Amino acid sequence: MREATRLLRERKAEEAEPLLLKARAAEPDAPDILNNLAAAYGLQGRVEQADALIRHLYQRYPDYLFARTNMVQLALRVGEIERAEALVAPLRTRRRFHVSEFAASCSAQLELLLAQNQAEGARSWLEIWVRVDPDHPLLAHWRQRLAHAGRPSLLRRFLRGRRGRAVG
Repeated sequence: MREATRLLRERKAEEAEPLLLKARAAEPDAPDILNNLAAAYGLQGRVEQADALIRHLYQRYPDYLFARTNMVQLALRVGEIERAEALVAPLRTRRRFHVSEFAASCSAQLELLLAQNQAEGARSWLEIWVRVDPDHPLLAHWRQRLAHAGRPSLLRRFLRGRRGRAVG
């Protein structure tokens, strides 16, 4: 598992998959193994397999944080914002997290807030995450995504400023 998760962090899903399948053979119902296998499928573009495994994982282990946060992603992908909100809500009252659980929870919250067009709320969550884990590798991704979220583009601002003015 240790080697497989390292490979997944390096985005080497094809190399991680056989290790995860071997681990699954030894422990077929271990939620962490199933979660990482779903990640390996997803990284390889095998979205249907990843989604099916995520649904199975959540159905079997609804309190497993990573199953819940992955279900948030699935719900948002198909436009089920209310369902995603219901999945995220219990995470906001949780008092203790492993650092990796906190990162997954923050990512789910950020995705939800962006889907709800609440860019400022997402920026606030990102600030909280930065205070807790300032070196997390996903922070750069989220900073980039939020850099212009909720702000009108330069072209839109230009066109808005030109309305009602004579051209020429």
